[in-house]
Amino acid sequence: MSRLLTPGGALIVTVPNVASLRRRLGLLWGRLPATSAGDQGFAVGPGGLWDEGTLHYFTFATLERLFKKSGILPVRRLGYGRLGRPRNWWPALSSDGACVVGVKRATRE
Repeated sequence: MSRLLTPGGALIVTVPNVASLRRRLGLLWGRLPATSAGDQGFAVGPGGLWDEGTLHYFTFATLERLFKKSGILPVRRLGYGRLGRPRNWWPALSSDGACVVGVKRATRE
């Protein structure tokens, strides 16, 4: 995406947030943090281990590192879901999804 984005262009990425409080509590109770199956990934085919619906282990920090590695400057974190505005007070813990907005840095000539 970085290659296609023009300098100064914005990129918005939303992924499941594995570090949310709800998922952390689930781990304490022995539930895997599956992202696309309601049964924590146990409804997979023979020989399968995960639900394979999406990438699993993202946090706001890992997503922002990926942005920086690609030459995109992260400028904003957003939480979403029910009560979306309060989730933005501490999105890394309170939001089930990690949404990061970034801007592609200008290229040097």
